Amino acid sequence: STILPVSAYLNLELRDIFVHVSSEAGLSSYKAGLEGFSLAFELDTVRFRKIPLNVRILQLIDVIRFKMNPEKTVRIYFEDNSKSLDQPFRLGLELSRDLSIPGGVFLSQADIGADSIPIKVQNKLLAPFGFGLRYKLGYLEKEDKLKLENLELKVNEDVWLSAAGEMVGVSSKERNVQFGIQKSLIRLKPLSDFLSTIPGIPKMKLDGELSLAPITISGKDTRLKVEADIGAKDLLISIGGKNHKIPKLKLLADFILHPFTQETPNASKPVPILENLRLKELSLDYNGIQLSATGNILRGSQLDLDLGVQNLNLSDYVKTLNGVLGLKMKATGIFNSLNVDGAVQLSGFRFPMGRGKSSPIPVNLDLKSRIQFSKPFIPDSVLLDSISISTKGLEGKESLKISSIGNLGLGKGFSMNLNSLVIKTELDRLTPTLPFSLRESLAPVRNNLGNQIILTGGLNYSIFEGAQSVSGKLLFDLPGIQIRDLRMDLNLKIAKDSSITLSNFDLTAFQSKFRIVTSGVLKKVPEGGVFGDLIPDLEGNIQLGSDKPTYLFKGINFEGLFAIRFRLKISIASGTLISKNSNFGYANEFCPGEDCKLYRIEGLDTEFSFVHDLSVKTTRNLIDGIRKIYSYLWKNSRF
Repeated sequence: STILPVSAYLNLELRDIFVHVSSEAGLSSYKAGLEGFSLAFELDTVRFRKIPLNVRILQLIDVIRFKMNPEKTVRIYFEDNSKSLDQPFRLGLELSRDLSIPGGVFLSQADIGADSIPIKVQNKLLAPFGFGLRYKLGYLEKEDKLKLENLELKVNEDVWLSAAGEMVGVSSKERNVQFGIQKSLIRLKPLSDFLSTIPGIPKMKLDGELSLAPITISGKDTRLKVEADIGAKDLLISIGGKNHKIPKLKLLADFILHPFTQETPNASKPVPILENLRLKELSLDYNGIQLSATGNILRGSQLDLDLGVQNLNLSDYVKTLNGVLGLKMKATGIFNSLNVDGAVQLSGFRFPMGRGKSSPIPVNLDLKSRIQFSKPFIPDSVLLDSISISTKGLEGKESLKISSIGNLGLGKGFSMNLNSLVIKTELDRLTPTLPFSLRESLAPVRNNLGNQIILTGGLNYSIFEGAQSVSGKLLFDLPGIQIRDLRMDLNLKIAKDSSITLSNFDLTAFQSKFRIVTSGVLKKVPEGGVFGDLIPDLEGNIQLGSDKPTYLFKGINFEGLFAIRFRLKISIASGTLISKNSNFGYANEFCPGEDCKLYRIEGLDTEFSFVHDLSVKTTRNLIDGIRKIYSYLWKNSRF
């Protein structure tokens, strides 16, 4: 600011300026310059005491005229030992104040570019390439309006972008905006032809057409509505030997945005700038993959989205896997709590194992879930209302089904709780589809345990800072050995060093007449022992008891009490075997009949302790022990 009012006046004019620069330094020699550059600038202000630091500064200007190359082109040239350019360019730029219009108007316009730019590299003329940038912009002082009459970006003969618009209330706190892209055609092949002739640029190929029109932006600058209709066809981007083909792209959507919001993102409103989104259509074909989506976002937090994916080939992303994936998914709710339902179909799924590979296996996955978020887009838990995975055999009938409900914890570490877990197998259908090595492993299972094996129950798993925990209650149905109620209750922890603490292992069958219970630790040590690098300290009990004759399985029946109490510490196995009036019986499948075979052990009563060192690798003959006993008795005989 000043005490006395002052004014300023400046008048500068340059005509046909010629600039030439050269350097003679052997291989680094070059010459460059420009010819015909013109510039005129005149500025006259009214008297003022203070300079405002906003749009009102324009009120200080009485006369302003700025013209750069308004009529002639400017020759620009450059040459060194490998490159050369000599071309007239349009470098027109004007700024003025027109007082003939009531209220006055500031005008600015530009025309920059060249229709064809001949560039030589290593004495080879590159593919012709031209560009142009034109605009005409005015500020109406009385209306406080900024008006863009035309903005055009042109590459060769294609108008990549043509737009116009206005902003009313430029100096106010809230401005009204109206802007639109009316025309757009971006053909990539001319650009590709030009880039492919430039040495040093990685080899690439571009083709196809892309359109960014129409796009409109309207409303107050604090709350803008954006409508977009973007499309592409026959796009090809080939870089580094990999092709990206997009035969079709269509995006039809409208948004409401708050560009100047100060709201902090949170889990329920992760993108505060976005108030509403209406996705009318999104369709994309990419390398044979078809993607489609429609949906809405309301008030920045409420989501309703439908997503579809077809023809996703797994081998394009995981070389060892084969299969074509299809997906349908629906997500609804608030961003911090989303309901996600989906169905996945995987046809022709093949996976390797050993030297072999599985047959094509159809796989289906169905999911109903609720995902909770504590931070924007970062889930911390997933509630599985239902999840099921099923496969089919060669004849198209179900071979495996896994289903459950439960939840996943994704916050600190990872946890998985599966309730109502059900696994059903049809091994006659499943086994032929598996890799040969796995088929060999499952054949004894099929022969011994049966074809239709069923597992039900619950399973819990967690890992945090390297420590793991596993617990569960499972029921096995093994028809091949006639055991329909094999129950397992398990609770163990695995430390960071892989040591195992077995709090409980409880296995029962035959209406709890048979039971195995054990607990203890398996400590990880650097040097291995009998059981490898895990040293055991376990104790438990194996018991079979029934107060009346009971059929068990495979022709075996039992009555009485038979138990083994044991402890396994390091390599020493010790314990007690107890039998109280135990009766064992066996009858083969031909009983009754001529080929019937019956075996019975009745009234077995015994109790003895045992100790055995499992690290001993040799077994001495029984006769050696008898000889030592007789030798001892003879030496101590009185006869």
